[in-house]
Amino acid sequence: MPFLTKKKLKIIYGVCVLHQNNDNIFGVIKFSQFNNKVKIMYEIHGLKNGSHGFHVHNYGDLTDGCKSACSHFNPFNKTHGNRNEKNSHVGDLGNIVCKNNICKGYFYDNKISLDYKHKNCIIGRSIIIHESKDDLGKGKNNESLKTGNAGKRIACGIIGITNKC
Repeated sequence: MPFLTKKKLKIIYGVCVLHQNNDNIFGVIKFSQFNNKVKIMYEIHGLKNGSHGFHVHNYGDLTDGCKSACSHFNPFNKTHGNRNEKNSHVGDLGNIVCKNNICKGYFYDNKISLDYKHKNCIIGRSIIIHESKDDLGKGKNNESLKTGNAGKRIACGIIGITNKC
């Protein structure tokens, strides 16, 4: 009988810190990837109650605040939509919902990656939180297909690699 061994599990971890800003918004977003699925866990304080657009943007450049992160991460040149849609941006993570000025929760995504070898790698890019609800590309105008009409960028941070989650 052959000797059975357990294959070592490879999990990759990432983190994004939202430093307290002029709007008094701060928090941490943690990422853990196992195989092709990434778990996104977040706890963000200071946001108004309701839904807020939540996206990965192209660059980890915050020299001009959230503005210099540029557009949504979109390596396959798709239109904006819901994260579960086949034809949406890789960086479209939908909305997070806040109650009592706290957004806390988690979800899974199978488009983004923490693996440097993957075209969808988000390490070194930015997370942007928007003032308004993302309409997920259903707003019946050109801006909806580009940004989801999510409004002003009110918090941001750079996604880095870490050794634990």
